[in-house]
Amino acid sequence: TGVVYLVPLPDSKWKAYSLLTCLDSLTEFPEKVGPLRHNKADHGTWEENRRQEVEFSTNDPTVLVIGAGHSGLEIAARLKYIGVPTLIIDKKPRVGDNWRDRYNALCLHDPVYYNQTPYMNYPPTWPVFTPARKLADWLEGYAKFLELNVWNASTIKKSSWDDATKTWTVEVIREGNVTRTLTVKHLVFATGMDSRPKVPDIPGKANFKGSAMHSTQFTSAAHYIGKKVVVVGACNSGHDIAQDFFDHGIDVTMYQRSSTFVVTAKAVAVMLSGTYREGFPLDLADIYNTSLPTAVLRRLYQRIVPAIADTIDKETLDGLAKVGFKTNLGLYGTGLLPLFFERGGGYYIDTGTSQHIINGDIKLKNGSAIECFTENGLKFADGTELHADIVIFATGSGDLLNPMRGICGDEVASKVNEVWGVDKEGQLQGVWRHCGHDGLWFGMGNMAITRFHSIHLAMQIKAIEEGILNKADIAI
Repeated sequence: TGVVYLVPLPDSKWKAYSLLTCLDSLTEFPEKVGPLRHNKADHGTWEENRRQEVEFSTNDPTVLVIGAGHSGLEIAARLKYIGVPTLIIDKKPRVGDNWRDRYNALCLHDPVYYNQTPYMNYPPTWPVFTPARKLADWLEGYAKFLELNVWNASTIKKSSWDDATKTWTVEVIREGNVTRTLTVKHLVFATGMDSRPKVPDIPGKANFKGSAMHSTQFTSAAHYIGKKVVVVGACNSGHDIAQDFFDHGIDVTMYQRSSTFVVTAKAVAVMLSGTYREGFPLDLADIYNTSLPTAVLRRLYQRIVPAIADTIDKETLDGLAKVGFKTNLGLYGTGLLPLFFERGGGYYIDTGTSQHIINGDIKLKNGSAIECFTENGLKFADGTELHADIVIFATGSGDLLNPMRGICGDEVASKVNEVWGVDKEGQLQGVWRHCGHDGLWFGMGNMAITRFHSIHLAMQIKAIEEGILNKADIAI
């Protein structure tokens, strides 16, 4: 596929401004979909064939995907349907548990049109904003109906790379007691954006009589009726959790450490509606969404984001300013996407909580650093103290490479380039492409990014296995 943007010149002629070319498929190895799907009747053999395929009883997979979230499942689906034997392993008991085990109030802030899954679209009755537990059930069904090979309740004991044979030897502990040694050519880490929780080191925690936890440990405000709560953090998770406490009638204060980019869900829907809307072809939307260089997008967003702030979101942003909630326009004044690509956070897509902050239903504290815990809460540098029974840190996660480092070791990790963030050309670093180490890949991002780039990762692996792509071609 190619997308070219033309601009008019003063003499009424047109000139090419930018050009995107995008590989859709490998000519000799197309996806086995539509007319290429499996076309033989399986009279009583399907169930046993699936059992053997999942067990890999007579062979080892070519690719081992670590993580059965949306990224891992979609990567495995793409690989399966271009003929690459693939196994997913995940430490959780069920597919979708990475969403089920998070706080109950979690709901996607992006609209349904943006969050579809490849090969299986949501039904037309699907809500615009997907509840996390509904998404968990969808992903479990996705794995089942696309016949993906998943070993749940499984962990990797150790792995080693053989540079001579270009293979990984991986010891997998399955369901806590069975060890299986696999020899695979590719490891794909699809362990998500949530690595180890990042919690500020605040003095005096041992003196605090209440409870303190990271947002990953929080499930529901229903467990804390009658308590006083402080939520540290003012981005998506912090707002969701504060909203949950308000909904349960609990006294809650949000502590904002620094300014937040706030954009309403209505504004996001408007910005996406040019392509991500009812009836618009999803494949085309994904191409258009990726078709402009980062430098051009930055200039466009420097116009669009302030315009949105002065129109659609003006009432919300003005209301937040009046109560002292600090906002910004994002990195370079370009809003949400650069924050996601370069920081993995720093924003809130408002699905209603901002109004509760404006109304005073959710109290606000900012403008002074936390100095220490006290017996009864948190003390700040300005001398004030917030009393709390519960302190929840919605403060994000740490190094995205921690899961890989724990499995592959420091020697392998030392050869891996930067993962996530953008390079000097504005492209995502180390994900969906060569990361610096042979046979090692990373797939992560939101559902739109994963949907679009999962096929590109799968095609690279397939091309390597078929001998039509070599290291010199991918090490860029």
